[in-house]
Amino acid sequence: MINNTLTHLQSFIDPMFSINTFNRTTTIKALGLLTITGMAIVAIRALGSLFLTQHANQSSKTPTSSPCYIFLQDSYQSKTNKLPPTYFEKTSKKIIKEIVKKIRNTIQRNGTGDAVGRCFLKLIDSLGQKRMKIAKKQETDEYIKFGQKRSLSLFTPLYHDSTYGEYGKKFTNGLLNLYKNYRHTLESGSTMIIRDEKTQEYTSKFTLQLVKNTPILANHLSDNAPQIDQGIAAYKTKMYEKPDEDLGVIYGHMDLEKNGVPYSLSDYFVFINKDFIDSPFEEKAIYHMILAHQDPRFIKNTMKEVKDCFIKCVNSQSEQELKENVAIFRYLFAHMAPYNRGSASIAEWIEKALYKLKCPDKEFRYGDQHSSSNRRPLADLDALTAFTLSEFMEDYLSKIRLKKVDPKTSPNF
Repeated sequence: MINNTLTHLQSFIDPMFSINTFNRTTTIKALGLLTITGMAIVAIRALGSLFLTQHANQSSKTPTSSPCYIFLQDSYQSKTNKLPPTYFEKTSKKIIKEIVKKIRNTIQRNGTGDAVGRCFLKLIDSLGQKRMKIAKKQETDEYIKFGQKRSLSLFTPLYHDSTYGEYGKKFTNGLLNLYKNYRHTLESGSTMIIRDEKTQEYTSKFTLQLVKNTPILANHLSDNAPQIDQGIAAYKTKMYEKPDEDLGVIYGHMDLEKNGVPYSLSDYFVFINKDFIDSPFEEKAIYHMILAHQDPRFIKNTMKEVKDCFIKCVNSQSEQELKENVAIFRYLFAHMAPYNRGSASIAEWIEKALYKLKCPDKEFRYGDQHSSSNRRPLADLDALTAFTLSEFMEDYLSKIRLKKVDPKTSPNF
């Protein structure tokens, strides 16, 4: 999987890019890597919103004793064996049927316009509650976070040895591939920007920079440095024996734009063992990755776009159009992560409901089971570890399986 990703990324970037510096400009076709020599002026701006205090009026320069972020556990364990192993799957099927029914009733009563959007917003609230009830019944650790609307920064760990470390490896190997091709640019402290070709109405932009120590990272964030320090300290304490030591950071940020309207999405931190700060391209360098989902201040605005995307899904006129619209829905929802926990499950419920609504005679499946991990790929993590929207779109479309079956006997619903 990693090799395929690297091959795809290489072919995706190399033939079509433009590199701009103060001294020269080289343009090759359409897609792009822009390099700005000297101090970074693009990437760091997004970091200032990573960590939020719990009170909007609290001075961001004043340290607070309470965490202003949520650092997700690698996995959440259920404390009970009373429920059958298929409980979540069976409950999910019931919920998906309920979603389909609500959408159909809305269309029958009020048509396929704004009423469908209002239906979606109601679904978002109710599905959050349902997800929390499931976690509570399973006696899952910190069940109250499931389906709980997010007001703090949310970190997802993708350490190489974590449950979903394969996605961290995919992403960091992609970074290394970039570094090997544009090493001088990044080692000089410049900012690299991967600009995507337009996908439907959207254009994505991934900003990348090497920051050689975490104090420099915090210094760029004078308005929010205490919160950055808290997050970095928590990470160091968790992953390193000497949390007071400096770490190098490969920092990335994802932006999306639609008709001139920007959407600031997720931030990426790939921490480099201090022994390799000056040579981050060494094969034996140690990398640990954490991902910060969209700043919670921007969720409300992104949710409006997700709602419009949902309406497009419902009104799709062909199977291909449906797939493309659902792909964008999953992409936006994954970055937005509106709940403290459980966003992926809720997005998957809605995804399956949309396919059931529009393709009632077909069985939906995302990807094939991996022989190594014995599990299927996850659309949300595929979205979060893609360098561009079009890369995820291509990946998503290649993994969708819609097999014609008798809806009365379909095992998925």
